[in-house]
Amino acid sequence: MEISTKFVSKLKYLVLSPDSPRYGFCNPDDREFLTEMVGQLPKDALIVEIGTFKGKATAVMTLACLGTGRRIVTIDPFVEYKHHSGNPASLALGIHQTWEEIYQDFLTVFREIPFVTHIRKTSEQAVRRWKEKIDFIWIDSSHEAEMVKLDLELWVPFIKKGGVVSGHDWQFRSVRNGVGAYLKDKDYELKIQGRCWYFRKERHDSSI
Repeated sequence: MEISTKFVSKLKYLVLSPDSPRYGFCNPDDREFLTEMVGQLPKDALIVEIGTFKGKATAVMTLACLGTGRRIVTIDPFVEYKHHSGNPASLALGIHQTWEEIYQDFLTVFREIPFVTHIRKTSEQAVRRWKEKIDFIWIDSSHEAEMVKLDLELWVPFIKKGGVVSGHDWQFRSVRNGVGAYLKDKDYELKIQGRCWYFRKERHDSSI
């Protein structure tokens, strides 16, 4: 799918911006991981992102989808939430905008991109009406251990056999604990690449 050069420029500007509360968090290693993973997907793949924030990771994946039939669905309520440090996220991250302003900034970049759809709901709300099978999911929402585990419990059943479950910020103990709690007693091979973690839903998996 093609988009105008104006919006490609906006995407590239966001992707190459510094890691910060102003632009979001997706460093060069993260970008390399996402670009490689999305590039390996089928040309008609469905990608789901849980936790959008400034849309920096969304922009990386969008650029990797150009010229294909891949689609991206992003899910984020754009409301205050509890950071894994125990503080409100806006305070912990040093955010100086309202969540509504952050949402409007996101729309400014992505609303004219036909293959990117945003659902302004929590993960729990969005999954209630979800029906499609997913090729690749990127989990970068609440980093509290119980919320990471919950996102996996909610969404892994929708991953296609052979599909990839991945997420961000492996450096945080809460993320490691949440992923570890979900994978306990499951036969998935977890791999780590920089700040990113992932596992593949093997084709012999009987849960879908």
